[in-house]
Amino acid sequence: MLNNNKLALVVSYYLARFDKKALESLGFKAFNEAFNYTSSKLDVKANYVKLRRDEFDAVFPWRRGWQRKLDKQVTRTIEVFQHLEMEDISPIIKGILFDSDYLQSENAQEIRKVLSTEIKDVDQKSKVFILRGPTGLKAEKYFIEYHKVHQKPVSGNLIDMRDQGCGYDFEIDLLDTKTFVEVKGLADIEGGIAFTNKEWLFAKQARGTYFLVLIRNLDENPEVIFIQDPTDVLTPTQYTYPTIQIQWNVPSKQFNDLKR
Repeated sequence: MLNNNKLALVVSYYLARFDKKALESLGFKAFNEAFNYTSSKLDVKANYVKLRRDEFDAVFPWRRGWQRKLDKQVTRTIEVFQHLEMEDISPIIKGILFDSDYLQSENAQEIRKVLSTEIKDVDQKSKVFILRGPTGLKAEKYFIEYHKVHQKPVSGNLIDMRDQGCGYDFEIDLLDTKTFVEVKGLADIEGGIAFTNKEWLFAKQARGTYFLVLIRNLDENPEVIFIQDPTDVLTPTQYTYPTIQIQWNVPSKQFNDLKR
């Protein structure tokens, strides 16, 4: 039998990221039901699914989760799937759990392969924060309160855009002027940051109306740095990560059949 730990890891990620919506989508009434079903379907221990879910919880807002350094497999799973929305991931999870042929399919093999791939281009010694985990959430909350008091980087009505997937965290509206803000946080005084491709491309488009707000030393004495038009003053290095891509292929035969 194939080792299904990687697929169980994806299920755990789905349950942690989408929480009660995940249960509803899969038809489960409780998490223990989801853990036990996944255990029987994939021949893994139910406690393995639960503990993995708990590890992912540290990155998402529903439960406190395990407050420790993320396991490499956990981090890799987030890297692979974080760009996909629920409607993209749900068919994968339903295939894993409810389609008897899926575990032997090319899609399942590709998931196992991608999750087993190590990223060697990234300097593991550098402090690069890719994930919107507890530090990122803490920085965003800090900025909301900071802007109320100081009205920086510009004054106006602060609008939360974090769940819109538009390439920035906040929008500041004042009369007919819009300013876009991306917040990055560092627990320590030193460390690098990472932009998603969407964030960086939007920053290039918005230019002077886009601010990077870097909040360093969050765990002790936060320091707020404002960088207007970061694409003009920063020179990040581009990395390409292997990820799961969803596409729908139409064979040429179908087009030939349409001509008849």
